[in-house]
Amino acid sequence: MKRNKKLLMLTERDIKLFDYLFMNKVALPTQVNRDVFGNISLTDVYRRLRMLCNANLLENRGVIISKRPCQVFSLTKLGFCKLKGDDDFGKIRKQLNSDSIIHDIRLIDIQYRFKQLKMTLEYFSENLIRSNCEYAKVSLNGMLGNINCDSVVKMKFPKNEYFLPIEYELNQKGGKRYDNLFLNYYLNSKIEALLYIVHDEQILKCVVNRARSIGEGFPAKIFFITYDKFMQNTEQVIFTNHLGQKMLLN
Repeated sequence: MKRNKKLLMLTERDIKLFDYLFMNKVALPTQVNRDVFGNISLTDVYRRLRMLCNANLLENRGVIISKRPCQVFSLTKLGFCKLKGDDDFGKIRKQLNSDSIIHDIRLIDIQYRFKQLKMTLEYFSENLIRSNCEYAKVSLNGMLGNINCDSVVKMKFPKNEYFLPIEYELNQKGGKRYDNLFLNYYLNSKIEALLYIVHDEQILKCVVNRARSIGEGFPAKIFFITYDKFMQNTEQVIFTNHLGQKMLLN
């Protein structure tokens, strides 16, 4: 147990929350409740989050998500220092702030959905990967090269285990951006497949066409799905590449 300067007693759950926010950058109270607090009363969750904000360990801001006002929480510099510690991992940790709050909020739910699948063995968030912690470095073994993906999931298939990068596209970009991104994945022989989750059918049509146009002569290893289909509460999730080949995850 630790005390900060304002005499707030920090619990093991608080430290787990700090680690969760470090991994994910930001989170909604409902996500914190589901993933950290164990689905207790939301009133109690808000009370604890406000106490941590008053102690300058967390900060909150308002955002509009699906046309509804919401509060999101993140670590302050002081909260990050409480988490950082003096171990080797702590010395090299980097705190990355959210450049797109809604994008990062959705990634938390994507992570939760992957962890519901029996094939999922491990999940590496962007912050964990970019902090260069020894465990992530050894596990991924330089497979990403210069690619900065949103996350990586380790999955067990019948004949092998694979680390698969994940990209989530919330807003449609220009075609050139996709060409460069897909080419980096096509040229990386260490990556068996990319799991590409997009916000809606319009973006899906665009990215599949770009993958098809630039992918001639390469293995069709980029597999797509919309966010809503991925988040459905089903026993298996089906990704599809531009050739119509399917990857079933369960």
